[in-house]
Amino acid sequence: EITVTMAQLGNPSQIQRINIQEGAGSSPTIFLDYVRFESTTLPVSDTVAPSVPATLAASGLTTSGLTLSWAAATDNVGVTGYQVYQNGTLLDGNVTGASLVISGLSCKTAYSFTVKAFDAAGNVSGLSAARSVTTSACSNLVIYDETLATDWQDWSWSTTNNLANTSPVKVGTKSAKVTYSAWSGFSLRKSTSLNTISGTVLKFWIQAAGSNSIKVFTNNADSGGESAGYVFNTTNNQWVEVSVTMAQLGNPGQIKRINIQNNSANSPIIYLDNIRLISVSSARVATESMAEMSGNLVLYPNPSDGRLSVDYTSPRTQAVQLRVLNASGSELHRQTEQAAEGFNTFRVDMPNRADGLYWLQLIPAEGSPRVGKWMILR
Repeated sequence: EITVTMAQLGNPSQIQRINIQEGAGSSPTIFLDYVRFESTTLPVSDTVAPSVPATLAASGLTTSGLTLSWAAATDNVGVTGYQVYQNGTLLDGNVTGASLVISGLSCKTAYSFTVKAFDAAGNVSGLSAARSVTTSACSNLVIYDETLATDWQDWSWSTTNNLANTSPVKVGTKSAKVTYSAWSGFSLRKSTSLNTISGTVLKFWIQAAGSNSIKVFTNNADSGGESAGYVFNTTNNQWVEVSVTMAQLGNPGQIKRINIQNNSANSPIIYLDNIRLISVSSARVATESMAEMSGNLVLYPNPSDGRLSVDYTSPRTQAVQLRVLNASGSELHRQTEQAAEGFNTFRVDMPNRADGLYWLQLIPAEGSPRVGKWMILR
């Protein structure tokens, strides 16, 4: 019986082939039996899955993101990584630590997260208990209201501006009066660029004499980085609230400058008020922002304490319904009103509601479009 130690072989750390060679140059016949390793570590097949991750927690909540963490799983050999699922769909299949920073979410929206662990042999644990998380309430960034907000500057070109105009005014006591020349632009620039999400909406009130073509676009730098343009016409001597989605601007990821440009060779005088950026749930923007453009629904005061007036210009005499929904789409309030042809004012009393963003929708009789606007309670 021959015994060969690893020291006699120069201590190889791995063995792929074992060779028993004739070393004298002759041609002997050799008989071998019971070839084996003894007292050594041999590979063992790993069929044991890691334990199920537990204690999922969310921290650092914002309007568009959070940090998800969990208690580390255990394994007989070792945990290699984790799979994180968002609303049942794999979000990241190779998370090496026990936490993950998640971004790109919608504000005031509920999400469900689960986690699995896996090891190097491909064994996967069961699914963790779900963790439900709601992102922070939608934000409202005021750019101009009575005066320019901090960190914003007037970078207009070829216009004459009065940012303390007292008549006409839509919100508060002052508006911005902009006297345009041909193709000139009212441009507001932020010192530090803003990051956008898919649900960000630019909103402002506008009034002018006659129908004037206006182009809205943004820049992601002081010069250059121009977004797609959104063009609309003003309504003669009537305040209209304009809502421009990021999709209508080509989904710019950052905003450095906001431009409201005269889109013609005319020289109109335009009044602007309550210019702001709002982050809203992206699922609602596409269908609802266009309804807001109609300009025949006005809410005031907004923000309010839940008691507000609703101005509505009806194309005919008809019954209408007023509905109030939360940001998740659940109905909180409904009332029926009789609208006369032309201008109407309705009263909505909804006190004792939590602070936040709500959608007020007016549903006319069949044949007329639904209209709606966001309102803020505080």
